[in-house]
Amino acid sequence: MAGSEDPHGYEDKRVAKDLVKAIDDENNSIAFKILEGDLMEHYKNFRVTLKCNPKDGQGSVIHWTMEYEKRHDEIVDPHTLIEFVTNLSKDLEKHLIEA
Repeated sequence: MAGSEDPHGYEDKRVAKDLVKAIDDENNSIAFKILEGDLMEHYKNFRVTLKCNPKDGQGSVIHWTMEYEKRHDEIVDPHTLIEFVTNLSKDLEKHLIEA
């Protein structure tokens, strides 16, 4: 079990405790289940999967999948989390290129 906190200085600070549900080396994927934190105030369940597909030549394409069930219909889709993982992916790419 691991806890995650947004250390990247993005505007909207959130905290989540997550559990790694599966690591699939063959398919280059990892799946998480959110157990506690800000997200769980709005969602009954929340799962995130990260999959890396190697590109021809160099690099990879990253796919994030989010599966969630809202506590009620007035809850909006998790746009800020989508923005967060997009920025996180860009930060990771920058770090890997500079390494």
